[in-house]
Amino acid sequence: MSRQLLLHGEWPEAIRRDPRLPAELLPPDWPAIDADQVFRRLATQYRQPGLREAARRLDTVPTTGAGPTT
Repeated sequence: MSRQLLLHGEWPEAIRRDPRLPAELLPPDWPAIDADQVFRRLATQYRQPGLREAARRLDTVPTTGAGPTT
């Protein structure tokens, strides 16, 4: 879960540093495409373990059953 939080916490900072220019204006070794592929692969890899750990550690509200009582 901590890896997933770090990944999603750091990714927006990396995106802010990207000039978002058309590919033809960037140097051939510009890392944006590779970085995006690594981010997506890791996000997919960390998703299920992160969800399991969050469910184990956090209080959750059931999505079925009776609604709130007053």
